[in-house]
Amino acid sequence: MDVALSQHWNSRVTSKDVIIHLGDFGDPRILPILNFEKLCLIPGNYERKDPSIIEAMKQDPRVEVWEPGKELSLYGKSYCLVHEPLSGFGPDKFYLFGHIHKLQMVKRNGINVSTDIHNFRPVTEEEIAMLRKCVEEYYDDNVFTERCE
Repeated sequence: MDVALSQHWNSRVTSKDVIIHLGDFGDPRILPILNFEKLCLIPGNYERKDPSIIEAMKQDPRVEVWEPGKELSLYGKSYCLVHEPLSGFGPDKFYLFGHIHKLQMVKRNGINVSTDIHNFRPVTEEEIAMLRKCVEEYYDDNVFTERCE
């Protein structure tokens, strides 16, 4: 699995790219074979449960650890970066999140960027912008319904 995931990563990421990873990275020993210039990590529940993962990742000078709730602007739109979608930063923000894997791809105010719902590849800025446009302009109550009636 690690080999396939690293191949998918490297097929999309160059050594000049900045990666923002929203937690549950996995085995830090894989860092040397991954393409990227800088990796910014919002710790997930795995890293918070085992802080030695963060310490191991910080041994790579290309890795920075960011606090949850950091704001990022892409194409003039603001995003709140978190691991869990229910992180307590307020409903007025638009979120990028992971944690819930395939359970939900979009929310009314956020996008799940877990690789397992994006063909096991990192999500690009362009894909994020397209998904946000869909959420804000095209999706309706049928997309966001909690149940079928």
